[in-house]
Amino acid sequence: IRHPGLRDGRILAPLSAERVMRTIEQLCEDYGQRPRVVVLDYLQLLHGEGMRLSERSKTEHVMAASAGAVLMSRSLGVPVLMAVQASRETDLRGGKGDLPMPGLRDAQWASAIEQHCDNMIGVVRPIAVEGVRDSVEREGSADVAIGGTSYRVTPHTGRTLFALGVIKGRDDDASGRRYACHVDPDILAIAAIDGRDE
Repeated sequence: IRHPGLRDGRILAPLSAERVMRTIEQLCEDYGQRPRVVVLDYLQLLHGEGMRLSERSKTEHVMAASAGAVLMSRSLGVPVLMAVQASRETDLRGGKGDLPMPGLRDAQWASAIEQHCDNMIGVVRPIAVEGVRDSVEREGSADVAIGGTSYRVTPHTGRTLFALGVIKGRDDDASGRRYACHVDPDILAIAAIDGRDE
């Protein structure tokens, strides 16, 4: 469900969680299929039903959007993933061989989102980290540690290798753990990694 963007040179109002739910429910009725997951690519494009962005502070806007995502998850009975950009300061952390994993404080309006979410996951693409990218360009590869395992980043593996860090896990002990996976951006497929030199 795309945000309509511009019309006649004007940016149109954000989508509401209620409108997204109504659209999904209509698609379910029309095609007889229910979603397995809902992904909100850009949380700031959601807002509370009947409220204009100018009537709220940015924090209130994000609070309403994340509360709407929770309502959407409960109403549709599926997980809702919300994407939030990390601050650029994340790239300044981490020493040699360490990946600068985003933390709770790195997400914009993190306190508003944390109140509603069950889990928060930081995502890093190692080849996009300045020191790793420089080593790959100079030497053809770089080694990074993810969850205590060393992985070789090359121009080929760098395209799909991602590191996931569990920032917050409600009702489980996964907080603080890191995982490596391959993400194929062409088909959005995710695969776990067992080998060390991938």
